[in-house]
Order: sequence, then structure tokens, then C-alpha cells
Amino acid sequence: MLKRLYSVVLGGLMAVSPMALPVSDQTTETTQIENISLQITRQGANVVIEPSGELPGQTLTISRGGVPLEPSSDGNVHDSTSSSPDRFYTVEIDQPAEPSSDSTLASSQSETSTPTALTDIRISTIPIPQPAYPMETAVAATPLPSRTRFRYQTFIVDKTVSAPSWVCAPPSYDSYVVIGSFLGDDRSWDPDSNSFRTRTDALIDWGNGGDITSTHTVGMSTQILDIYYFLTHEHIEKQLRASSDKLTLVQAVKSPQYVSFHINSDVENPFCVPGLARGIWYDLAFFVAQSGAYTVTGTIREVPNHELYARDSINPSWQFLMHKANYGFECLAPYANDCKNPIPATTGDLIP
Repeated sequence: MLKRLYSVVLGGLMAVSPMALPVSDQTTETTQIENISLQITRQGANVVIEPSGELPGQTLTISRGGVPLEPSSDGNVHDSTSSSPDRFYTVEIDQPAEPSSDSTLASSQSETSTPTALTDIRISTIPIPQPAYPMETAVAATPLPSRTRFRYQTFIVDKTVSAPSWVCAPPSYDSYVVIGSFLGDDRSWDPDSNSFRTRTDALIDWGNGGDITSTHTVGMSTQILDIYYFLTHEHIEKQLRASSDKLTLVQAVKSPQYVSFHINSDVENPFCVPGLARGIWYDLAFFVAQSGAYTVTGTIREVPNHELYARDSINPSWQFLMHKANYGFECLAPYANDCKNPIPATTGDLIP
């Protein structure tokens, strides 16, 4: 018997409790797994999964939390358990084994390794990596990490950047001229740099049931004011650190094998007038399997530079996953384009 496993994560439920949803709030989306189409309808705390299509000679099983969900008389799966806000399902396709060479088995398994598309409400359907040969013939299992860490940072490449007058620096007058600037981080891509604007670390403890510990840090902001009078010059440097309260992580799915979570940011420059300068903003959804598979989707404001890395207890060196260069500081002006754009889905495997 060959098994092909997929995970289906309803990302639209990540940040809210199902009990808080109005009964009339109904959404329907569809995701495709091989030849099967799954229409998923959510109304309040209830989820209905309606499969359609054919898998000749194969069986389809839908589970949540490792417990198979029996289809109702209408052939659909009804899930009304509302004890937790997550909706994380495993779809298992069983196919009777046929006489075949090892190379054919490996080819059959590799055909299911490409993730399907992500839908508008972030229904994320991801193949769970399976061994190339049947489990009973495996010689040695791949070791799995006990911990996995993700690091998301923003930083300013430049040594200094200008501070707009009135908004982020005092204005000039007839008797003097004020030139304001901010210290940047003066660096390139670097997961271990101590200079950054924001940093969020997410540490997944697989041995503790997939519990996630998050650490949020905001870098120091340094304002530089050069004030020129008729015959003299004054140089002033001030430092402030913005609150990290606007850096958050919300875990949606917690299990020993798979987790999902959101990270969010809306951190403003502490020297700028509130409401007149936009902050460092992003909203990203992560799906991570202990086996190494991961997918990251979401939206960011493309200023300043953004970078994402990961490592685990087996491979302690940081792996580069994603970066986005600064589009331009004009994105922070309230009258300009806010530069919020979705990032391409970042998918890969942390375990070679």
C-alpha cells in the first residue's frame, strides 16, 4: 500500500476564534489535490469539506489532529469541533501497491512533491514529504530536528538616510537651517548582525508538542540634527527605541509534526509625528513541518530591506530563505503609494 499525504491549512482562521465568527459569516473556497477537488465551506465554527472527482482504485481519508473524520450520509466531511481556532487537516490517498521496480516507486512518489496553488483565503495545500521507498524497506530513517528557528529581520542598508522636515525632524527658520538624518544599519544581508530595525525569532519546540516561543526586538533609532546658524554649527544626536508591542506572533496550528503561525509588524519611527509617517509593516503566514517542509506567504511594505532565515538543531547554520530590497523611503509618506505587496510563496525543505 502506497500512501500520499497532504496537509490542508485554512489560513483564514489563523487569527480569530471560530466562536467569535457570526453564524451568517460563510466563506467557500476550493483547493485541488491531484484529481480531487475539495470545496471547503466555513460558517461560524463549522467546516464542511466536499470532495469531488475520481481516484480509481484509491481511497481518500481526511483527518484532523490524527483522527479520521467519517463522511456523513451526504458524502461530505462535517467538522464542528470548536475547541481550538485552527483548522489543520491531513488528506491521505491510499493506493494498492503494484508490482514495480524501486525506480518506478521513487518516480511515483516524486510526482506528488510540487505544492499546489494557494487560494485567496490562504487555504494552503502542501504535500508532506514521504520516503522514496515503502517504509518497510527503508534502511534508516532521516533524523528529525528537535527544534527549528525562523528569523525575520528588517534593516537599512545605508549608513545614514535623510529625515523629512516637520514630519521626522524640526523645521528650518530664517535664522538657521536644520538638516536631519537617521543612522542606518550600514550592512548587507546578515542573519547574525546586531544592527537591524526589527527582528522576530520564532523557535519551534517539536519535543514539546510544537510549542512556539517568539522573541521580538526593535533596534535603536538614532536621529542626527545638524543646525547651521549664520556663523556657527551645532551637531545633535538623539536616541530612542520604538516599542516592540507592534511585533506579534500568533500560533494557529500546534502539533508534534506540523505547525502554522502568523507574524505581524507595524513599527513606526519614534522620532516621527504619529500618523504622518508609516511604519515597518508586514503580515506573513508560515506553515512548517518537522520533516523540513515549509511555506511562507503574505504581504509586506517593501521598505526597508526584509530578510528571512531558518536553522534547526540538526543543521545549526542559518539557511537563507527570502529577501526583499528596499523599494524606497517615499513609501513611508502618507500621501504616497504605501508599497504593500504580496510576496511570492516561498516553499522549500530545510532538511537536505
